[in-house]
Amino acid sequence: MDPSHTPAPHRPLLIAVFGMVLALLLGACEPDDPAEPEPDDDLADDPAEPEPDDDLADDPGSELAGVAQLVDEVAPTVVSVLVPPGQGSGVIYDPDGLIVTNTHVLVDGGDDISVALADGQRLDAEVVASDELSDIALLQVDADGDLPAASFDEALPDVGAAAVAIGSPLGLENTVTAGVVSGLDRSIPGAAQAGIPALVGLIQTDAALSPGSSGGALVDETGEVVGVNVAFIPPEMRAVSIGFAIPSRTVVDVVEQLLDVGEVEHAYLGVQMVPMSPAVSEQLDVAADQGGVVVEVEPDGPADQAGVQPGDVIVGVEDDEVADPADVLALLRRVAPGDELTMHVLRDGEERTLEVVLGERPAPEDIDPAPDDLDPDPPPQDLEPDEQDLDELEGS
Repeated sequence: MDPSHTPAPHRPLLIAVFGMVLALLLGACEPDDPAEPEPDDDLADDPAEPEPDDDLADDPGSELAGVAQLVDEVAPTVVSVLVPPGQGSGVIYDPDGLIVTNTHVLVDGGDDISVALADGQRLDAEVVASDELSDIALLQVDADGDLPAASFDEALPDVGAAAVAIGSPLGLENTVTAGVVSGLDRSIPGAAQAGIPALVGLIQTDAALSPGSSGGALVDETGEVVGVNVAFIPPEMRAVSIGFAIPSRTVVDVVEQLLDVGEVEHAYLGVQMVPMSPAVSEQLDVAADQGGVVVEVEPDGPADQAGVQPGDVIVGVEDDEVADPADVLALLRRVAPGDELTMHVLRDGEERTLEVVLGERPAPEDIDPAPDDLDPDPPPQDLEPDEQDLDELEGS
């Protein structure tokens, strides 16, 4: 919100308070009614207010009591990740001291990384493995099997379901915020154009996130972790409580691959895409909300070998329609290198069907930069590159 045009915050409150006071004064000044019957003595001797129902007052199913009980159970499984000069959050994955967090939390951390447990203990941590593309990393602390581990629910939550975020925003350890699941299968605005395939298929929540929340837990009403918080859109973008979490099913899949083979396989198509714009839509004579426009094809990559050309508009993969580049990236998360996909593209006003055999995504340093001003690599900590594509995005 423009601070020069901020409405007076106290007026609604003053109006409401004045209305209440006026109502009370009017009630107190109301003249006596001579016809009003005398009060019943039995009622007069009765207690003025019934005693509250203890069962209802202590009902753990009530909203506040439910959140408090949930936090008591889950908060010990969430830690602060100390990476001087910054700080993030993490979730205990198993009792032996394996902790999951975001890769971007550990950037520039070197060997000087420690973990603060909910009970105040500080433990040295070692990076076991990490995957930049999924933004998931694993830390190990010496725990002797007695740490409280979180329970991860690999089923996606329902939109509108309760969501509680626990982490260390701005270094404030064991901070709890609550809201709901605002949406599923989200992508962070601008991320797809910048070539960040991990930031798709996300859970959106209005539980408040801030810098330092990254790697913390997004928990459902049963106390299970449904996601690992990764980013939020800041108020400067006129956003109010728009945060994102990597779904637990993605987290568990990545963690298990890291533990088994030390790396994660990512299917690779070998194209750079941008969303359809009105100008491109008019030039190509296609719908303005249809498909991802291919602006560059990696030489000898899977798409190149299948016949994909710059200027093609990818409108479908297998039986799934494609509305924007994020849809393609999300589809790639569900397949593996070596899989064959049927791709539908528009070229010269005609739809063509191409068969693509996916490759394995090369290391980030081996991928050619995106054309023009697109920046494929997320910067450290706040995921906020200098280019305007992601200048409104904040990492959490």
